[in-house]
Amino acid sequence: MIGEAGYAHVTINDEAPAAGGHKWLMSSRSDEVRSLIDLVGSSSLCVDRLTRVAQRALSASGVFVSLIDGHFQTIISASGLVVTDELRRTPVAEGICRHVVESVQPVMIHDACAHPLSRDLPVVREGTIAAYLGVPLTLESGVTVGALCAIEETPRIWRAADIDTLHDVAASLLSELELMAQRRTSLSSMPDNMRTHVSFAGLGLGEAMFEPAGLLVHGDLGPASMLGSGRRHVLVADVGSALNSQFCNLLSALDCQIDCVSGQASALQAMADRDYAMVFVDICDAGCCGLSSALAIRQLDSRKGEVPIVALSMDSSRHSIDACSKSGIDALLVVPITQHSLQETMDALAAR
Repeated sequence: MIGEAGYAHVTINDEAPAAGGHKWLMSSRSDEVRSLIDLVGSSSLCVDRLTRVAQRALSASGVFVSLIDGHFQTIISASGLVVTDELRRTPVAEGICRHVVESVQPVMIHDACAHPLSRDLPVVREGTIAAYLGVPLTLESGVTVGALCAIEETPRIWRAADIDTLHDVAASLLSELELMAQRRTSLSSMPDNMRTHVSFAGLGLGEAMFEPAGLLVHGDLGPASMLGSGRRHVLVADVGSALNSQFCNLLSALDCQIDCVSGQASALQAMADRDYAMVFVDICDAGCCGLSSALAIRQLDSRKGEVPIVALSMDSSRHSIDACSKSGIDALLVVPITQHSLQETMDALAAR
């Protein structure tokens, strides 16, 4: 079916497989797919962003991401088409994506009304899909969980370059899904007083710092900043140069006033000079003294010493969590950090 620019032809059996007849119907695989569906939920900012990128790059009528378990195809993100509740979750046999998962290769259909794989499907007969292009989504574990698909409302001649585009976006999408799963595993191992109850939605600092964000709070700027009152004035202490500017951009986008200092003495002096709504410290590497700064702040008088402290780290191991807890740190944000996770962490601490 695919015969351009080095892509091998794909031979797919269009007959409905017997139960258990395909490896992608195995219960272990289905469990993994359902876990991903629960993880992404009804909306994921990053997954939706990547779907929009693919649609723009292909100039397609629509692009969607589908995950397939043993019985159903679930659309977790779509751009350019309205996904009704009926269309969001459909039996596997009523979709084209199952052929992508079964073959673990791109599937390209120029005219869905004429092609034997698709012409009898409800979405084709109803005019929703007239052309289809899909590439597999295969995790590092080797499990193919679904497909990234582009569709047209009229027949379209797809090219090898279109497949390359979908493959590129699919790679980013898979990385995001893997990171989301890792994030959930890390959070589940944290004690309740360290967990920041965030969903991991983003490609990381490099892209997240450009995402628009609404104001967290409204009010006038004053000499003191209290949680939940006016613009937040925060202290960024001992954050390494590789992370500092990007992290401060995230805070600025959330309408925070920021003071940056380096070293424990400077952090304590800043705390003495004014009140802060929150303090951020870096524990990403041995050159950062965020833990000692946090411990020193906790030894200040009761009001200043009770300021919420958030650690930035690339390590969510038990050792890192224990070190934070011993230093009086309230929450741990694991790099890469997104505006969404940062905002939810700040709001959660403000609500305590």
